[in-house]
Amino acid sequence: MTHYVAVDDQGVICGFYDSKVQQTLPDDLIAITDEQYQEFVTRHNDYVFDGEEFMQKPRDSMAALNRCKAVCADLIDREVGHARERLASLGNMIEVEYQLTYNDALEWDAAGRPVVGVPDSVACGAEASGRTATEEADLIIAKGAAFKASIRALRRERKLGKASLQELDDVSAIEQAAQAVIERVRTLSEGM
Repeated sequence: MTHYVAVDDQGVICGFYDSKVQQTLPDDLIAITDEQYQEFVTRHNDYVFDGEEFMQKPRDSMAALNRCKAVCADLIDREVGHARERLASLGNMIEVEYQLTYNDALEWDAAGRPVVGVPDSVACGAEASGRTATEEADLIIAKGAAFKASIRALRRERKLGKASLQELDDVSAIEQAAQAVIERVRTLSEGM
């Protein structure tokens, strides 16, 4: 994956992009290495780009605080986006199949699971796995509920994590809070 950074007219970093998440990218981005990206994730507000290289800069003005909050909120959004990708296997549209199968299983369950009329999405899974249609539906419904719970947990971390940044007035505290949210998201997604 290629990482990119956007800088404003003073050379201050104002956003990160990567080729895996964004389908279209602005033209004025600067490609950075994975090593630089990792450094910027933890110390993004320490640097400005002078047109040729990144250099350290002074901190803690109100503008720097606001930029730091915006960049950290963007990093949280990005990490949650990566967690969603890992959870839903984005890229090959399998999440659409999962949603259809889950809906079919719920509808069949609500109808009392009649022997005639087992949805094909449930029946083919049962046949492929050697389970009964009822066992397959139970598994699909359980996995669907777990998926929904995971997405809700990620949303909670994202929304509350970003909101917590707005209460802080120190760049270091903002960065630490954002990193804590990112770590919690990573831990959540590893357990999904």
